[in-house]
This record gives sequence, structure tokens and C-alpha cells, in this order.
Amino acid sequence: MNTFTLALVLALFVAIMDLDWWSELNISSPLVYGIVTGLIMGDMATGFQVGSVCTLMSLGFYYFGGATVPDYRIGSIFGVVAAIETGDYNIGIVIATVLVLLLMQTNILARTINTLLLHAGERALASNNIKRFEWCHLSGIFVWMLCDAVPVFIGVMLKGNLSVISDFAERFEWFTNGLQVMGAALPSVGMALLLSYMDVKNYWPYLFLGFLLFAYLNIPILGIAIFGIVAGGLYIKQLKGEKA
Repeated sequence: MNTFTLALVLALFVAIMDLDWWSELNISSPLVYGIVTGLIMGDMATGFQVGSVCTLMSLGFYYFGGATVPDYRIGSIFGVVAAIETGDYNIGIVIATVLVLLLMQTNILARTINTLLLHAGERALASNNIKRFEWCHLSGIFVWMLCDAVPVFIGVMLKGNLSVISDFAERFEWFTNGLQVMGAALPSVGMALLLSYMDVKNYWPYLFLGFLLFAYLNIPILGIAIFGIVAGGLYIKQLKGEKA
């Protein structure tokens, strides 16, 4: 597959997944983006590796209010492309981490344009112009599609220049080490953000029990998750018994 075809296919894939992002199905994730990119480029194993790491780094990030967060879905695409092009999985992770921070600007652009469309839709609704209101409402998704698909198309078309970033990362060890530290810290930040939305004050025994099971008994995450489901089920059953 030549570069233009690859860029076009990945851009169309991103646009389609944007439709899914705003739907009820919502299967969009860095892992899905990574696997599909790897499949298209003929190396699904690398796509799975890069996509899974990007998924871990994205834990806890969500667009609350007007917050803009790194889009590791798009980063996963560039990471897989870079990893396959250079043959180095670590370079793919570095480039994915760098570019998701850079592409946050396109997210801000999309939000700005959609804010203008929102106000235009409000004015149309106030004047009972339903067709114009519907146009303003539906145009928002096309703004997101363009703001995601266009950078992907341009980035893949220039994929040969990704080696410039790779050479920079290899030449400056402090830069690579900094990105590796940041990449390792992001999942921890994500878990901390998730905990901030939980009622830890009332359910702290479960939090400490999970930590003890993992840290001192070496029970894997899946085992702790199953234990949590059982404990949650027993707790709900006890509450129902008290109410009865």
C-alpha cells in the first residue's frame, strides 16, 4: 500500500470512528485504533502493543466541562506508524506521546468552531428555523471528523519525517528519559483521577483491602476485580436485606 492510500484509508477510518465516538456504541479506544492501524499496515502485533500502552496512558482522562486532554486514539495511530516504519516499538511510544500533546490544539479548534455552531443553532431555534437548527446540530460532527482526519492524513503523508523526531529522541537522552517517565506516570495519574470521583471516604476499607491483596499477596488485577465484584454483590445484598 502506497503512502497516499495508507493516509487516505487511516483518515477515513478516523472519520468513521468519530461517528462512533458520538454514538451509543462507542467502541473507540486507543487499543482499537492501534490494532486496526497495525492490521492495515500488515503488523497487527505491533498495533496491539502500541495501542495497549496508549490505552493505559489514557486511563482517567476525560473531557469534563471544557477540559482538553491528550487524544491517545490519534496518538496510537501515529505510534503504530512510527513503530512499524522504524522497526522500534519504543520509538513508536515516544512519538505517540509527543504528538498527542501537539494535537491537543486541533481539539481546541474543534471546540471553538462547535461553540459558534451551538450559538448559531440557538438563534435558529429561537426564530423557529428548524432546518437551520438541524444543520447546525449535525455540522458539529463533521467539524470533529475534519479536525481528527486531516492531521492524520497529513501526518501519515509525512511519515518519512517521523524519523527526524526519532533521531532527536535518540540523540538527546534526557528527552527520551523524560518522555518515558511521563509515560510511566500517566497511568498513575489516570487512576488517581478515577479515585477522585469515587466515594473513598465511605468505602476506604475496600480501597485498602484491594491494595493489600495486590501489594502483599501478589494477586493479579483480574483476581482483585473479581473479588471486588463479589464484595460489591454481597454489599448490595446486605443493603436489600436491611431495607426488607
